[in-house]
Amino acid sequence: MLRIVFTLGLMSGFCFAVCGGVTTSNVSTRHCPITLKPPAQQIGVKPVLSKEETALLMLVGFGGFSIILALVHNSIRKYVFHDEHNLDTTFDAGGNVSMSLTAVTVASQLFWPGDILHSATLSTKNGIAGPFWYAVGIMFNIFVFPILSVQFKTKAPGAKTYLQIIRARFGKRTHTVFCFFAILTNLVITIGVLLAGKATIQ
Repeated sequence: MLRIVFTLGLMSGFCFAVCGGVTTSNVSTRHCPITLKPPAQQIGVKPVLSKEETALLMLVGFGGFSIILALVHNSIRKYVFHDEHNLDTTFDAGGNVSMSLTAVTVASQLFWPGDILHSATLSTKNGIAGPFWYAVGIMFNIFVFPILSVQFKTKAPGAKTYLQIIRARFGKRTHTVFCFFAILTNLVITIGVLLAGKATIQ
């Protein structure tokens, strides 16, 4: 691509020198004797797969890889550690949560594909201010969440989810309402990630 641009620049410079420059007196009377041929083929990278095939490959590939990874994890927990039904292992690594595991959890929850793509969209629309204020909003969540986590762990050390705390504190009816909101939140997040993937493919 750079070679083509360089060649076109040399040709236009040569044409400008042969024609003696362009002035208001010779614009309509003199013509450049050199004509450039149009390119024989379209310049650029041709896609190997269509958009539909790419979307199907991503869905089947990542979905299949996730299912295989989950099956391997469950097999290891079942046949090696014999604790496949232990909630402690499922939610917080058996209570042995190190600083590195906490950092990985926070980073994986922050770096959703939808969030990364939305941050890039804000940077193209608003310049450097877009990702800056996006990062400020994320930092607020990072600072507030540990405070809530410490309160949850001190006041309800046996609870694994906030829904268990709500059921113990407010009763079954409130627990049902918050379960509905939790499912709705997961549905909205799933739709957002799917729409972000669709925008990436397009």
